[in-house]
Amino acid sequence: MTQKVSILLSSYNGSKFIEEQLISIKNQTYPFELYIRDDGSTDNSVELIKKLFIKLKLNGQIILGKNIGAQESFFYLIKKFGRKNNYIAFSDQDDIWEVDKLKSAVEKIKNKEEHLGASHPILYHSDLKIISHDGVLQTKTFWQSVGLNPNYTKLNNLLCQPTVTGCTVVVNKSLLKLIEIYPKDSSMHDYWLSILAKVFGTIISDKKSYINYRIHTDNAIGFKVINLNRLITLLNKPILFITNWKRNHMKRILQAGEFLNIYSKSLSNNDIILLTNFANLKNLHYIKRIYFKFKFKFHQQGILRNIISFFLF
Repeated sequence: MTQKVSILLSSYNGSKFIEEQLISIKNQTYPFELYIRDDGSTDNSVELIKKLFIKLKLNGQIILGKNIGAQESFFYLIKKFGRKNNYIAFSDQDDIWEVDKLKSAVEKIKNKEEHLGASHPILYHSDLKIISHDGVLQTKTFWQSVGLNPNYTKLNNLLCQPTVTGCTVVVNKSLLKLIEIYPKDSSMHDYWLSILAKVFGTIISDKKSYINYRIHTDNAIGFKVINLNRLITLLNKPILFITNWKRNHMKRILQAGEFLNIYSKSLSNNDIILLTNFANLKNLHYIKRIYFKFKFKFHQQGILRNIISFFLF
């Protein structure tokens, strides 16, 4: 009997693109159940989703909730539906999946499980093709555009910079079983899951892309390309840039501290040392902070990112 995938999708004012997303999910070649939580949309997203569930004959459930933000909304879905099937995928509301997106991911996870056992926690993620708001395919893939090396996943690096994009993620149930306490200080669900998989399991990075990832002004979450032109644009509003950068970096530090508190009894000594020192960076003065960042190699990918980090934190 083929095991199904639970697809978890948090929607918010997504009526412009969600029909294309749901059609591409419907066309998957691997069996699934779709669980959508609407995060208090004020447009006609809910009505459209309900109509599409009927029209496309989708199996699953729609939950209507108040606006709590993408992070909490996804953790709600994980808590409610994360252990229903053996594999769990995460979806944005505005992308387009290729038909074998789920099948390819599950096959790779199953191959690992054959060697490591089904109880071994596994997270799969992949590169993405980038499309504009009107669906025009861009020349570079996502990893190429943001200068991301998917193999850059040592814990000291992962604490400083997320490398996993949530809409590509498929995990086995064994990974989600590790979540007994739901974090308050995580940056996003995919970032938290990637640290869990790194510490306790395995991360599969697939260079192939099975998603057309839509970049537009209404993206609730997502990476931004860091290059010289973007930096110049951001520096035209220096206070806003510095405030946003420090806020995002502080989230990562708080996340490390919470991860340490939750899983301290299960961590290796080396992981405890890394998490403790990263979480403690916020308490150090600038010179000592720079010393510890170099000592434990708390570096991001790319020269430009590290220059920004050197001067701002």
